[in-house]
Amino acid sequence: MASIFDVQGFGALSEWNGQFSSASAKQAFQKIASLGSNSIELTARIWTQTGTSNSIFAEPTKTESDASLLAGFRAAHDAGLSVLFKAALSTLNGTRVAWRRRMSRASSRPTKPRSCIWPPSRRPVASRCSRSATR
Repeated sequence: MASIFDVQGFGALSEWNGQFSSASAKQAFQKIASLGSNSIELTARIWTQTGTSNSIFAEPTKTESDASLLAGFRAAHDAGLSVLFKAALSTLNGTRVAWRRRMSRASSRPTKPRSCIWPPSRRPVASRCSRSATR
């Protein structure tokens, strides 16, 4: 598949534990690859009780287990897909997470990570700086 983008793919959100390790997920990964995709983003949910709670936890029936995630990663790799894993914060009572409501245009401007100092003439994109700082 010719494209101007190096990454061609889809995203999948898990709604229950075991979804990424299921036979239907494996079939979906193979179908996605057959369409010319080379990647997939797998999102598993982690939870908080309400939109203003400050504790985060795995809900056993709703959060993918480590074993299910690893099986899903293997199935996607076996289908020829690279995998981007993402955790999504959701609430059990359905309210929005408070920090999402408070974001404004002014507060969402990227800032330079404190753990990475670059000369002004060579400032990289913040994500590159963050990535190299964590190595």
